Amino acid sequence: MTSSNLQTRLQKSLGCSRQFLLSGLEEGEKRELSEKIVGLGAVYVQSETYKPACTHLICGRLSRSEKFLCACAQGRWVLHPNYINDSAKEGKWLPEENYEWVNFSDGETREMGETARRWRFHVEAFLTLPFSGWKVAVIVRGSRKSSIYTRLLSCGGAEVYKLTLPVGNKSRVANLLTYVFVGERNVSEAQHLIEFGIMCLRPEFIGDYILKVL
Repeated sequence: MTSSNLQTRLQKSLGCSRQFLLSGLEEGEKRELSEKIVGLGAVYVQSETYKPACTHLICGRLSRSEKFLCACAQGRWVLHPNYINDSAKEGKWLPEENYEWVNFSDGETREMGETARRWRFHVEAFLTLPFSGWKVAVIVRGSRKSSIYTRLLSCGGAEVYKLTLPVGNKSRVANLLTYVFVGERNVSEAQHLIEFGIMCLRPEFIGDYILKVL
């Protein structure tokens, strides 16, 4: 069975049709590509943040963005815009493999493209996500940053708990949570957890795990 068929099977198991998110593109490019997506009968998801229902992420460039990391965490297709343009010319959806970013990049960008493909293979083969089994909390100042880290962890299969500081029952937290992600500006607030031996990590570890583990 080809990887395209595996991805189709996975999408069906998740109750998904083709749903496209766009990232790293100018407004004119977004408008043009979105019209082609809809013209081919798929769904264009217009959002500045990642949406778990998407099946394909079209990137104008690769960067350590929320959309890219979440797509990797879910094993989604991460494709070059040529996929949309060439499919529109043919009047049908073409096989995705030739349009993965690993085929359009070199250096650090190629490494990121390879990361996306490796996670796609992993999720297709094992039907497990990178953070499966993790129970975590996020302590980061600023609701926007906290929401981004929470979405990334959730997309990767982690259970995210709300933790209010200071913690009274530290033993319960230690027994429940795998990690507590603590922002640089929140270290002093979480010092009592660190001293108790609870595994507290910088939130940058989440993206590093996606980019470097496989």
